[in-house]
Amino acid sequence: MKEMDKNTFLKGISIFKTLSKDGIETLSKLFIEEHYDKDKYIYYEGESNNGLYIVYQGRVKIIKHSPSGRDVIVNIFQPGDIFGIIALLLEGPFPVSAIACEPSIILKMPKSQFINLDKRFSGLTLSIAKTMGMWLLRAHDIMQTMAVEKVEVRIARVLLRLFEEPIPKEKDPISITRQELADMVGTTVETSIRTISKFKRKGLVTSRRGKIWIKNVPALEMITNGEKV
Repeated sequence: MKEMDKNTFLKGISIFKTLSKDGIETLSKLFIEEHYDKDKYIYYEGESNNGLYIVYQGRVKIIKHSPSGRDVIVNIFQPGDIFGIIALLLEGPFPVSAIACEPSIILKMPKSQFINLDKRFSGLTLSIAKTMGMWLLRAHDIMQTMAVEKVEVRIARVLLRLFEEPIPKEKDPISITRQELADMVGTTVETSIRTISKFKRKGLVTSRRGKIWIKNVPALEMITNGEKV
């Protein structure tokens, strides 16, 4: 990755938008570029935290391992998304695992650099923490609905959340496979396929090869509220 490309990329992330050109250049030098093949772990649940991560290219799924042996996908991060911050702030081990969904490039800020981040950029650590706090609340909502909501409602809720992050653009697809979607809502792949097919027939979404385009946000919101469409 060229240095100028990394600078432009970081400037495009909302929490870094207020930084000056010199600030972005300084910030850019704190990140190390790491490459991961598909299905490779970026970090494991229970490991000591060693940095802050940003998806530059590809996708990363966040996995929670259950005692029963079944893994639950808590979230899927796209380019521009920050992850790994919770363990840094709590100074504890990773509460989840992170795995590359596809060949991915990750920008990593080592823990030693993150500790001094606020001295260089006042308020930046707090902004990052607030962003992660919002993510935790949304993830908690998803986990709660898995136990009580119908599959159709759970899938609609997940699609809307992924669509809204980081910036909703109707022309841009959500990159997610049927298996990943099923794992996020706690259902089978077959049920996931049937539900997406039902949404397609109603004109709510279109899909092709691991990508889903949202076509009717209000209708999906109605479904999440238990209304018929």
